[in-house]
Amino acid sequence: AVHPDAGWASPWLGPGAALDTRDTCVLAPNALGSSFGSSAPIGAQASAFPDVSIADGVRLQGEWLRAIGVERLDAVVGYSYGGYQAFQWAVAAPLPVGRVVALASAPRGGGSLEDAQRLRRIAAALDAGDADAWNEWVESRCATLRRYGYALWLADAGEPDAEQRLRAEAQAWAARFSPWSMALLRTSACRYDARGALLEAATPVRWLRCVSDELFAPDDPGVGARIAYPAHIVQTSVAGRYGHLSPLLEGPLWDAHLRQALA
Repeated sequence: AVHPDAGWASPWLGPGAALDTRDTCVLAPNALGSSFGSSAPIGAQASAFPDVSIADGVRLQGEWLRAIGVERLDAVVGYSYGGYQAFQWAVAAPLPVGRVVALASAPRGGGSLEDAQRLRRIAAALDAGDADAWNEWVESRCATLRRYGYALWLADAGEPDAEQRLRAEAQAWAARFSPWSMALLRTSACRYDARGALLEAATPVRWLRCVSDELFAPDDPGVGARIAYPAHIVQTSVAGRYGHLSPLLEGPLWDAHLRQALA
């Protein structure tokens, strides 16, 4: 069964896929500040963790790549929050890059500083052992999965107890991901805006968005969808049914578009 966090590239990464690992070296850095394998705010020291920006994360990626001997990239591909990083590569690449592909994302971040404050409140309450904070954290993830299209996918797949499955997914995620990290990432996202810089960037960009995505709708003026970008910024609307999770839940559909974007 598909897990919404099973690996955002898993449907189109591997032998014979759009990102064909038989002849392509794929490097996948984690986002700076994420609690999945990165330096991140945690526990009593969380408040001392510095604010980091999308640009900080991309500069760190450049340092990492140089450290392992990489001098240039054929392409940078990013989904959702990773799409912010992909756009940052387009406007301020720390290494030469041939092209950028952004999926279900935008050159302007979402969320608000109020969201980040709420997440920090939940994090502090969780650290104090507050059971109500745990329930709030899980409910927040449930709402996110519904908004992302996962509940609709479960219903269409004939899941006998879709709500129980969704809640189980939310609980598993909430147990692994820290709201301290989410607050940091949300702050970075809501401060990010590369729309103006993208007008001046020379790197070819393929910008793929799902027509049913509530977060990054193709006709949303707030994310810059209606800005008259130059011809090398190519925008494509993908006719997916499952919103923000469409790139994972409808992998073959996105694989086809990625093949075109990377050709």
